[in-house]
Amino acid sequence: MPFRHESGDEEVMAYIVPNSDNVTAESIIDYCIERMPSFWIPSYIIFVQSLPKTPLGRTEKYKLRVNVLPPGTKDMHDYIKKSCIVRKDLKNRF
Repeated sequence: MPFRHESGDEEVMAYIVPNSDNVTAESIIDYCIERMPSFWIPSYIIFVQSLPKTPLGRTEKYKLRVNVLPPGTKDMHDYIKKSCIVRKDLKNRF
């Protein structure tokens, strides 16, 4: 899902529902590097318990962005600044 910074730049944010305790942000990034073009590789990884769905089974993206914010966090920009998610460094990965 795209994430637009306050500066206007966009990066990819991935919401992951892990299927085991062994899933890490690093393993997700490695998987993506092997299988995706570089512009699809997420800059941010957020682990969630489940994805909010509409009655038709589609993911409710707005609710996903709002529901992951912990109490006391005003918006997603504040959430990122508090380092509650993993930022990848691709400079040394390619």
